[in-house]
Amino acid sequence: MRRLGLITLLAASLAGPAFAQTSDWNYEAGLCYDTKTPAADRLPRCTAAIDLGKKQSMNVLDEAKLFTYRSDAYLSMRDYPNAIADADAAVKASAYDTQALNMQCWTRAVANVELDKARAACTEAIRINKDDPNPFDSRGLVNLRDGKWAEAFEDYRVAARFLTMPYSRYGAGLAVIAYGDVPRGEGLVATALGRDPKAGDQLNELGFTPEKMKTIGAAKPKSD
Repeated sequence: MRRLGLITLLAASLAGPAFAQTSDWNYEAGLCYDTKTPAADRLPRCTAAIDLGKKQSMNVLDEAKLFTYRSDAYLSMRDYPNAIADADAAVKASAYDTQALNMQCWTRAVANVELDKARAACTEAIRINKDDPNPFDSRGLVNLRDGKWAEAFEDYRVAARFLTMPYSRYGAGLAVIAYGDVPRGEGLVATALGRDPKAGDQLNELGFTPEKMKTIGAAKPKSD
């Protein structure tokens, strides 16, 4: 899952909350869910909606959604501890919410901490809904972090079947390059960039570039 890429979650938010909300809650929650707004501006809106919801016996699904969106805001601001804490709060509110589970995985993968817990969260999200590409993409990053190139490729390959996710194809290309098949990997990277010139921006920002993967592939044993 990519920053500002809560595709399924955003669609779910448009259906409205699951409890009898006030106009104040609607206003604050709507601003929290607006991922086109800068994270620093969304953050207090998410907090306000969470606080109002607690006073109004908020449904656990709405609670999980708000914590997930606030986690995304924190992550965009590189506040990894709070992003992880909110993702955990979302899962605590609704243990079977796949978007919350995916955020629990994604925040840790981006921060490069507790990768076993990240993998477990993504795997649980996939178990619940194998048709959602986001946890496959997130687990792909976990596998890149762990140097598991074959597993990373497979997760990114599944996610990349969705044409709206060219960055997953970019991740698959990086995994193939690290595995040692540079021409094929570079072809996947080129295809991804052809669909979206910014497809590789976040992985590059996290330190995963084609050049680095070539170096890693040459220096480390291949993963089976």
